[in-house]
Amino acid sequence: MTDDVTCPVCGRMVPPGRFCAACGARLPHGGSVSAQRLHSFTVNPSEHVLHPSPVSLLFPHLPQSESVPFRLALLVISAALVVVGYLRLSGASVALAAAAVPVLFLVYLIDVDVFERRPWLTLALTAGIGAVLGAIWAYLTGRYISQTELLNATHAGAPVGRVLIVAVLFPLVAQALMLVGPLVFRGFLAHDEVLDGYVAGAASALGFVLTSTLVNLFPEVQSGPTALATDVFSAIITLIHGLLLPLIWAGTTGLVSAAIWLRSGRMRATPGGGWSTTYLFVVGVVAVAHVCLGFAAIYAQHVSSALLIYCGIALALLFISRFSLHHMLLQEAVESPDSGEMVCAHCGHVVPRGAFCPDCGGALRAMPRRGTLPGERRVR
Repeated sequence: MTDDVTCPVCGRMVPPGRFCAACGARLPHGGSVSAQRLHSFTVNPSEHVLHPSPVSLLFPHLPQSESVPFRLALLVISAALVVVGYLRLSGASVALAAAAVPVLFLVYLIDVDVFERRPWLTLALTAGIGAVLGAIWAYLTGRYISQTELLNATHAGAPVGRVLIVAVLFPLVAQALMLVGPLVFRGFLAHDEVLDGYVAGAASALGFVLTSTLVNLFPEVQSGPTALATDVFSAIITLIHGLLLPLIWAGTTGLVSAAIWLRSGRMRATPGGGWSTTYLFVVGVVAVAHVCLGFAAIYAQHVSSALLIYCGIALALLFISRFSLHHMLLQEAVESPDSGEMVCAHCGHVVPRGAFCPDCGGALRAMPRRGTLPGERRVR
């Protein structure tokens, strides 16, 4: 057996390899020493941290080899949203916009067994609470928001105070409501890893999206089997509600939840990148994103302009979230069994057990939990 080596970043004795099995840093004989290793995303080490892939962010426990069906599913969902929207099929558009991404996320949770302990209770505390709050919120605010948008379309425009309520206050309150489920979940169940928080936040947000979309778009169904809007307008609106908003809200809520989980546990000091995991940065980014979405919904003069703005915000959040989550996993002090071997779900190699795979650098926490033995659970 090859002798262990000392990691120049964390100072731990670890198995030889390209990456430190304790802190995830790139070791010297795998290239230059790099604590941040931006070339290798901790969730999916085959990707750069800033690789524009929403799949490895929305489904962080999926290995690269198992992600193809989910990538195809997102493409199919996107195409289906555009088609049913373009055909102005009211019922199909609303149902698909509300449920497509949340159902795909549910399939992911079941497939990788993220919450192996009492999964249905976990879903009730996250997606369930989010769904109840989403329906109530949409019912209470939907008419006020619609009236504000109609007023703004007139020559006089909507009053400034009313615009600020709809564009600033409402989005921030909605984001706070999406965090209720994850916080209740953390208080009741002992899931204490960063990715637990991230997935709990995403599940709550998607539950919120499902019911709020149904409530907000239900008038479209009541108007008849076909939408009154033009085909292009209907297609873009369906795509925004069915794909962009779920991805954005899941990302923002998951990111804030992950920061809460990280800051409430033990952390290790890492050179560089730590600023991206702080409450100030994470909450600031999320607040700016929601406010920009709020103003875009009111002031975008054409639906195509709104689509471009939503796409820009979604893309910016994608890069920021990947960067922050990557550093959260590097900062998270997770103690893992340091004896025995395991098969890395990312690269498929048999490697010594650790917090990170010494061969590819993938985080042990970002692997499917199905079939995990009790002794293999990570303990913080």
